[in-house]
Amino acid sequence: MTETRVGRPRPATLPMTPSALAGLQATYRDDLLADTIPFWLRHGLDRECGGLLTGLDRDGSVVDTDKALWLQGRAAWTFATLANTVERRPEWIEASRHCLEFIRRHGHGPDGKLYFTVTREGKPLRMRRYAYSEAFACIGSAAYARATGEARAAEEAKAFFEAYLRHSFERGVMPAKTDPATRPMQGLAPYMIAIATAQEMRAALGDVRVAGCTCTEWVDRSLAEIRDKFFHP
Repeated sequence: MTETRVGRPRPATLPMTPSALAGLQATYRDDLLADTIPFWLRHGLDRECGGLLTGLDRDGSVVDTDKALWLQGRAAWTFATLANTVERRPEWIEASRHCLEFIRRHGHGPDGKLYFTVTREGKPLRMRRYAYSEAFACIGSAAYARATGEARAAEEAKAFFEAYLRHSFERGVMPAKTDPATRPMQGLAPYMIAIATAQEMRAALGDVRVAGCTCTEWVDRSLAEIRDKFFHP
């Protein structure tokens, strides 16, 4: 241990040697594949109503049955990405499909925008002003399309990304967070999410065109906006 200026002990910095890196890799791989993912497959998948239950205690008991649509998309991405990058296990692909089917059946509001939260059965609870549910449904659908070759999922991924872009960047579509006459504002997060979403789309489906631009062009446009409007000189 080493000492800080105020006398508090802190862990000594470990050199990142090849053997140390290999040990960390084994630790994280074991935690993910032998603990975390089996926990969610065993306790999270809702075999009765579909989708993923996320309000769980450490022992897997359910403490809240409301379902966030954004998390269904991210879970679909996680399971499909494991199949794409680690091993093509049927249970991972099926878990991804399970989450996407819940979005397909219960996620869409009257105007096509995805809800933020629904009940366990899929009844609407809350619609948020922003479109992050769409972004995560996009990457989940894209990863699943790569894992299975399903054309429907690939088209849904592009449609979700287009909806995200329209709600995030088209003037007047997303309600303002504050009165723009009093305090005109622009958020950084939509550009960051656009970059990550476009990167995942490109990795899964290639440099496809969405809303008039390729995924690479959406990354470049978002980076340019960040440099121009948010980066302090």
